[in-house]
Amino acid sequence: SSFFISGNKDSDFDPTPVLIGSMKISWNLSLSGRMSAFSNEKKAINIYGWGLSYKPGGEDRKSPWNFGINSGVYKHFNNISSSSFTLSLMRKIYLRKSDVFLGISSNNVKGVNYNTDQNIDSQDFKYIFSNFIFGTTIKLKGIKILPAFNYRTDNFVVIIGLQKEF
Repeated sequence: SSFFISGNKDSDFDPTPVLIGSMKISWNLSLSGRMSAFSNEKKAINIYGWGLSYKPGGEDRKSPWNFGINSGVYKHFNNISSSSFTLSLMRKIYLRKSDVFLGISSNNVKGVNYNTDQNIDSQDFKYIFSNFIFGTTIKLKGIKILPAFNYRTDNFVVIIGLQKEF
């Protein structure tokens, strides 16, 4: 699957494509990876990471629950370098021919801002926050469209993914 990330409208941050791949290790465990590289005349961005997804239950009776662990690195050349660790819990709910996903995630992000107020000195930062997650799957001509919303009291993020399975 793939998706785009973008900053707020006042920033000079252009949308960045992110590619994600996933491989089943067993009937209830999947390994995923993601990467992105983007540059233009103003900036260069590099994103990569990995994750594990576990679905409890039996092979003959799949659970609607999904536990996830993700780690990643974000580098914005000569500006920010950060790493993250996320734990998530998701539940799939079936509503009228649609899958709805509800969940929560706990996120830890730490890094260095090299461009703090155009000063020469860098500044370390660390954020710990949680998000509520709401998403669904829309099937259209063999491709899944995956809209999702991540919400916390001071932030709202919309993610639109495209997925093709083979």
